[in-house]
Amino acid sequence: MEKVMRRVAHSGNTARWIALPLYSTTLSVILLNLLSGTAVPRTLPAGMILGVVVSAMGYFLMRSLFMGIYINGQVLVVRSWFRTSRWNRAAITSYRVVSYEGFLNAGNLDGSGRFLKVMAFGIRDDEGSVRLRRPLGTLCGPTRAAQQTREISAWLEGAAHA
Repeated sequence: MEKVMRRVAHSGNTARWIALPLYSTTLSVILLNLLSGTAVPRTLPAGMILGVVVSAMGYFLMRSLFMGIYINGQVLVVRSWFRTSRWNRAAITSYRVVSYEGFLNAGNLDGSGRFLKVMAFGIRDDEGSVRLRRPLGTLCGPTRAAQQTREISAWLEGAAHA
């Protein structure tokens, strides 16, 4: 059994491309303004709001570094912005690439879903029913999605032949 978790190739890269420049630049500007004294909050609520914003940005910046799809022996792990999901290999009934429909593209109203893809996993729960999961941590372009599908397929087929 594998002891080391390995990341599926290129998974989580889109999250890092979004988060690293956005959050690190914004955090740097806020912190430089605070250190220079030009943007010091004058009231307690303003200071609390700023503290929450800076903490959230720091969290998302750090979380983006670990986002993606990981394989650890018999377990598939998907790390997304708010949750980490772990599914046993036997619980995965299906997987496919679907168009992303969410906050970043306003529910795909602009048609950008043909360029933004996520993996959809059919997961069997303890009662035997199957639910479709589309974790945002799998957001990527069509080419990367195809590569990730091949790698996950090989992992799942490896269990069938083992």
